[in-house]
Order: sequence, then C-alpha cells, then structure tokens
Amino acid sequence: MYGSVIAKNAVYQTLAKIATSGLGLIVTLLIAKAFGDAGYGDFAKITSFVTFFYLAVDFSLNAIFLQKERDSRSFRSLVTLRLLLSLGIIIFVNSVVLFLPQSARLDVGFPPYLWPSILLFSLTIVLQGVLFSANAVFQERLSYRSLLWVSIIGSGVTLFVTLLCFLLSLPLFYIFLAYVFGNAIAAVVALLLSREKLFPLVWDSTFIRSLLAESLPLGLTLLFNLVYFRIDIILLSFFRSSAEVGQYGYAYRYFDFLIAVPLFLSNAIYPLLLKHVKNPGTFHALVSRYVGVFLLVSLLLLVPAWFFAPLLSYVVGGFTQSVLLFRLLLFSLPFFFLTSILQWVLISQKQQRYLFIVYGTSALINILLNLYWIPLKGASAAAVITGVSESVVLLLLYIRYRVVKTGSSTHH
Repeated sequence: MYGSVIAKNAVYQTLAKIATSGLGLIVTLLIAKAFGDAGYGDFAKITSFVTFFYLAVDFSLNAIFLQKERDSRSFRSLVTLRLLLSLGIIIFVNSVVLFLPQSARLDVGFPPYLWPSILLFSLTIVLQGVLFSANAVFQERLSYRSLLWVSIIGSGVTLFVTLLCFLLSLPLFYIFLAYVFGNAIAAVVALLLSREKLFPLVWDSTFIRSLLAESLPLGLTLLFNLVYFRIDIILLSFFRSSAEVGQYGYAYRYFDFLIAVPLFLSNAIYPLLLKHVKNPGTFHALVSRYVGVFLLVSLLLLVPAWFFAPLLSYVVGGFTQSVLLFRLLLFSLPFFFLTSILQWVLISQKQQRYLFIVYGTSALINILLNLYWIPLKGASAAAVITGVSESVVLLLLYIRYRVVKTGSSTHH
C-alpha cells in the first residue's frame, strides 16, 4: 500500500519535472540558438545567481511545518513569513550585485548591462515563496497531482510568453519577464489547488518563532548544500568567459533534470519515514529497501544518458564542449541519489545539527577547490569537483546513519 502511494506520487513529481524541464528545455534551445553560447552564458549567470537565493526563502520550513501541530492560522503565518523573507532577499540580491566583480571588456562577472535583468528576474523569489508554501500542503496530503498541474500551467505560460518574445525579436531581458509572468500564474494556481485560506495574512509570532528556531539548523544545512551545488557556475562567471559559462550551463541544464528525480522520490518517502521513525525495525527495513531503489534508478538513468550525451551538441550547434562536461557530471549521479535519501532519513531522525556540520564543511571545501581549479582548468574542473564534493557528503551521511542505527538498536 505505502509502496504504491510513494510510487504514484513520485510519478506525479517526475511528470511535473518533465513538464517543467521539457518546456524549459525548449526555452533553453531557443535562447541558445538565438543568442549563442555567450548569450546563453549571460542567461545562465543571471538564473544561477538569483535562484541561488530561492533556498533562503524555502529554508526547509516545510519539513518542520509538517512535523508541527497546527491550526487554521498556521498556513497564513507560513506564507506571511515567506513573503517578508522574499522582500528582504530581493533587496539584498539587487544590492550585492552592484559590488560583484565584473568586466564587460573581458566578458566576465556581472557587468552593469545585466543588472536590469537581475532586478526583473529577482521578482520570482517572492513567487517561489508562495509556491514553496503551497507545496507543503501538497506534500502533507500526498496530492502531488496538484503539483503536476501547477508545473504544467506555469511552464506553459512561461513558454508561451517566451515564444512571443522571440517572434517579436525582443532582447534577452524580456525572456526574464516571461519567467516572472509564468511564476505568477503558477503561484495563483497553487494557492487555488491548496484550498487554503490566504487572506487576511496572519503573523502568529509564537508559531513563527518556533518554526524558525527548529528550521534554522536544517535551513542552514540546505543553504550550504546549495552553495556547493551552485557556486561552481557563479565562480565560473568571475573567472571564465560567458561562452564557457554557457557551455557548462547548457550541460548542467540536462544534469539538473536527472538529479531532481531523487528529490521527488525523497519527498514522497519522507512522510512514510516520519510515520515509522519510532519503530526501528520497520524504519531501517524501509531505508535499506529504498537505498537500493535509489541506486538502481540512478544507474538506469546514468547509462543511457552517457550514450545519448553527443545529442546535446547536435540539438544546438556550437555546444560541443557541453558533451564532455555532461559526462563528467554524470559520474556523480549515483552520489546525488544516495545523499538525497540519507539526508531525509537523518532529518526524520532529527539529526539536523549533524547535517549542518556536514554540508557547511563540504561547502567550504567545495569553494576552496573551485577557487583553485576553476582559474586553471575551467568548467571541466567544476564538473569533477561536483562529484568529489557529493561523494564526501555521501560518506559522512552514511557513517552517521550507521552510528544512529547502532544506537537505536542498542537502546531497544
């Protein structure tokens, strides 16, 4: 019974990602064809920089929200908190970009001509806050079919507006307008499907303080996770040309779809882990079973992806370097699958502080490695370091899981 529920909701999430990535891929191909690797590099710089801050709005609030007893005011308090966080982050993003390294002559960094696009695209941060909050409701109810509809409608609107921009031969700036509009429609649809009352907004200070306090270790953990997950393309922007950033960003566009799959599976499994966490026998049996499933799925994706990698350069001419970069990234795919489930296993066991240490350390190591190797080897180094970092995280998570498992077995 549980297996069928997990499978069904994992399928819904996968279909949602296919819809989002499929329609998003069309946008990617249009940008790559119209603006070349340098233009796509600018697009990758902006999207990577701004979406880097999405997690600050997420801040793992949903994971703690689902663990707490709530009343009718709780959802509105969650949305209010995220709206305030979003506004603060938007101000921060558009302030810090003014001080980032840049050189239009050398084609590196974030020169002033990119700033209006960053300002426009940063508006999606507040819309993501609404979407994250609605997703908490979908996850609790295991109603990922709603997520599927949100993804299809939002991505469809983004693609439609993007096509209009290309038909009118508008510059890259207007592509970001398409993303803002698509995200806005998705946020409205998500709220409607959640069937939660939103207005008037509520600030339940007791509930919010408790939510923030319990989310802090996990939120910082996932923020560190994102640092070493996204810092490579940001550092590439400072040290290498927009064209090379475009090659790496194009390869990562496909890899990003693959590493989203374990997240969907983990989201579907997390409520089940919470249900059985106090029953060690059942809990560890579930973990063992799904670790095997995650590993198998990663290999089933890795092998065909490796052989079909040359198609990346055939779809859009001029992106031949992306094939090698994509294959280098593929080596880390099993690591991402296994760390995904172990991370949520440890969260269900309230090991957030340990995760904070692991991902904080890994983020620091990743930054130092990228700072040293990217100026020397460029995008290839970034791809390899991605795998090295994730393998270290996997080892540390597995060690902790074994320690906790041994302790629980001894206790019982």
